[in-house]
Amino acid sequence: GAGEDHTVNVISAVPRYANVLSFENCSNIRVKGLTVGHVEEPGSCIGGVLKFRNCQDILVEDCGLFGCGTIGVQTELCSDIVISACDIYECTGSGLMIGNCEGFEMEGCTVRDTGSVGIFISQCDGARIIDSGFARLCLESSGYSPVFARVSDSSNVEVEGCSFFEGEDKSGVVFDNCKSVEVNKCSSDIPGFAFRAYNESGVHVDGVPLENSQGNW
Repeated sequence: GAGEDHTVNVISAVPRYANVLSFENCSNIRVKGLTVGHVEEPGSCIGGVLKFRNCQDILVEDCGLFGCGTIGVQTELCSDIVISACDIYECTGSGLMIGNCEGFEMEGCTVRDTGSVGIFISQCDGARIIDSGFARLCLESSGYSPVFARVSDSSNVEVEGCSFFEGEDKSGVVFDNCKSVEVNKCSSDIPGFAFRAYNESGVHVDGVPLENSQGNW
């Protein structure tokens, strides 16, 4: 599929200020087996790859999503989102930015070689990141503390079977003002890697409660 073979079913955009594919006020969306991104050319890029706004029932499956798009997948005010078996790479900003959504699932994906946080989730109810890998994020240029994922103001979050590799020492995953978070069976080879919680209520890592402003690995 296109998630692994980036030479088939390619959609590439020339205007680097625009999202390659954008959906608004839509439902029952299926994006499958595509490689999507911007044409390489000199200059900076301010457009993303896939953007969904006020949409329901979204499936992005077996796709390669690449930069220089600033964000691989961006959702706003959406529900029932599934990102499955995708390779998201070389985006100048974040791999995924999920905001104000209900029911988000990312499974079997890879996020790599991005210019900032791998995935940012904000103000969501019901978010699952399952069996996905994160590697080689250019965190030093992001302006954030070094994190692979940042989840804020969200509830009913699950992270399971994920791997975090080739990052800065003491990088990690941050939960800020979240409730009902379960992290299980994750791995990393990074010295000092940690899950950290701030202003939280009910964050557990492998069944152990995570206290405020502390790491647990």
